[in-house]
Amino acid sequence: MSDDEWQERLRAAVEQTLAKRAARQAEREAFKARRAAGLKARHLAKLARDGALPLCCRESDDPPCPQHRQARAVTGEQGPRAKLPPSRPAPEQRR
Repeated sequence: MSDDEWQERLRAAVEQTLAKRAARQAEREAFKARRAAGLKARHLAKLARDGALPLCCRESDDPPCPQHRQARAVTGEQGPRAKLPPSRPAPEQRR
C-alpha cells in the first residue's frame, strides 16, 4: 500500500468519524429541544391549574414572581379551586 492510498483511507475514516459525531450531536440537540418544549408545556399547564395568578406573572413564561409566590404561600390561596362551594354545608347551615 502506497503512502497516498494510506493517506486517502485515513482521510475517509476521519470524515466518516466526524460525520457520525455530528449526527450524534444533532440528535442530542434535537432531544434537548423536544425536552425543553415538553417541560415548558408542563410548566404552563401547571400555572393554568394553579388558577388566578396576578397579571404580571401570567404574561411571562417564567414562574410567578417571588413577591406573589411568597404572598400565596402565606395566605394559603390556591386559585379558583379554593373558591368552589364545599361539598357539605357548614355546621351552622346544617341545623
